[in-house]
Amino acid sequence: MKKFICGMLIGLFFGMSTIVIAADQFTAIRATFPIIVNGNVFTSDKAIVTINGSTYLPLRALGEALGVKVNWNSTLNRVEIGEAPIQSTSYSFSNPAPLNVTQTISIEDYLYDYTVEMTIKDIIRGDQAWSMIKSANQFNDEPPSGYEYMLVKINIKVPYIADGKSFNFYSSTAVKSVSSSGKELDYASVVNPSPEANATLYMGASNEGWAVFLVGIDDSTPKLVFGKKYDGSGGIWFQAYK
Repeated sequence: MKKFICGMLIGLFFGMSTIVIAADQFTAIRATFPIIVNGNVFTSDKAIVTINGSTYLPLRALGEALGVKVNWNSTLNRVEIGEAPIQSTSYSFSNPAPLNVTQTISIEDYLYDYTVEMTIKDIIRGDQAWSMIKSANQFNDEPPSGYEYMLVKINIKVPYIADGKSFNFYSSTAVKSVSSSGKELDYASVVNPSPEANATLYMGASNEGWAVFLVGIDDSTPKLVFGKKYDGSGGIWFQAYK
């Protein structure tokens, strides 16, 4: 099996049989075998070549095939691939991430090895939230005394999961709401409005939808956490307010 290396070919005259890189000369041969990317035949207006047994693909075309952004940063004189996510260590229980900030967390245990990117996109509380929840299912109960429902729009993506497994995201168990005083709250036992945040995702897939949580009526700064350990440490923390 040929060694596979993705390289960006700049200024290559494909009619020539050789190219010169620095002081070294390499023989470049136009590849005649197909390249399959995510099950589809890879095509490009630039040539695919092999050099010393390694295969080189035009980087921008490969990025488009994979759905990954490829950019030439002329200011810093470098190629940039993908988006640099904000690391989960930037935020914590005492400093949760605001809305529309994406955090990344990697989790490995005896069953799974996966990475999740999560963003809280919107928060709806009070009468508007209850109206949407009641419309989702007429048998949904009103919130208990002293509490109200909080609708949270969650965007979740699984850029990596090992062994071809799927990631089952259930908001009621995966994400916990925590009061501003630090008390973990009970989950809301209701039918979520559509589209739902709950989803089964394979590697590379994403989903965006609503999840429902309970929150104290007078609590203006609750939090949400995903991926915390059993002792309460770790995880990625988000503001559950605008």
